Amino acid sequence: MPPKPPTPPRGMDLLDTPRFAVHDSPRFHHAQTPSQPPPPPPPPLPIQSLEDLDLAGELEQALASTKRLLRAAEYDVDIPLNQKAQILSTLNTILTSITKSRSEIYSAERNRALESTLIKVLKRFPALQSEFMLAYSEALGE
Repeated sequence: MPPKPPTPPRGMDLLDTPRFAVHDSPRFHHAQTPSQPPPPPPPPLPIQSLEDLDLAGELEQALASTKRLLRAAEYDVDIPLNQKAQILSTLNTILTSITKSRSEIYSAERNRALESTLIKVLKRFPALQSEFMLAYSEALGE
């Protein structure tokens, strides 16, 4: 009968023990060839305000990073299933954010096209302008 693996001390999770760390996994080292060192992390971007944040670019980077992590962990038997499930959950969250972002962009573009068409029509029919603006102000509660 093989010896039992050591039990982590109380208050310590299996993830805290070095035996379960991703970087210590033999499969992790096998995935990286000596001729290709891992790429350095990109330098942090200076963000002065939230307007400077490129949400689409950040989502792309997060998606690519999560996919790389999933590929590295997918067949590694040393990585617990709950960690792999967490990666999949993160991937799903990122995809949901991308979908929501694209939907909002599509809606905004349609609204711009509608407003542009409305402005052109109102310019062609000046008699409708005042009536429309009155109805529009009432609808907005102004």
